[in-house]
Amino acid sequence: KNKMGLNFDLQDQLVFYGQYHSNTTNKFIHGIFVPLIVWTALVWGYLSNLKLGNITNFDNININFDISLVAVILYAVYYIILDLFAGVTWFFYVGLPTWFLASIFGASVPNAALWALGIHIFSWYMQIHIGHIIYEKRKPALLDSLVQAFLLAPFFVWLELIFYFGYNPKLRRSVHSRIAARVAEYQKEAEGKKE
Repeated sequence: KNKMGLNFDLQDQLVFYGQYHSNTTNKFIHGIFVPLIVWTALVWGYLSNLKLGNITNFDNININFDISLVAVILYAVYYIILDLFAGVTWFFYVGLPTWFLASIFGASVPNAALWALGIHIFSWYMQIHIGHIIYEKRKPALLDSLVQAFLLAPFFVWLELIFYFGYNPKLRRSVHSRIAARVAEYQKEAEGKKE
């Protein structure tokens, strides 16, 4: 009932993900830890040595056209299809810098994979235990649609940030209204199950 499926409708995608992230503290936690999870995955991508070529040498560190950059580009293409401005700005302000910093970290920090693993595990703990169990009091979106949740999380965080700074107030109002309706429906169903 709450699953809308992966599609190219921005509002549907934001409402799907947002119904699991309506609590302000949970959204704040995700705003910190979703980017860290993406960053750790990009560190591992850099370390995998799945490269298509070298882009440049930065301070004696090879910056490669690698699997991590391919992932960032694919995410950005989907985001651009959903919303041109938000997708392009995510790519230049989040995707590329995160990939670049992950590459530098992977190339220059001893035991980078282990550091990334520790940060990755801690980030999931913060989101699931603290964010969802304690504050949201609802299971994570990934339990209903793994692919949709993994694909949407970075974009949802970015859109919430640019909405805060005034981007597309009409879309923000519409999405937040639909999310509130979904959350109320979920809470009503949950109360009904208790009785």
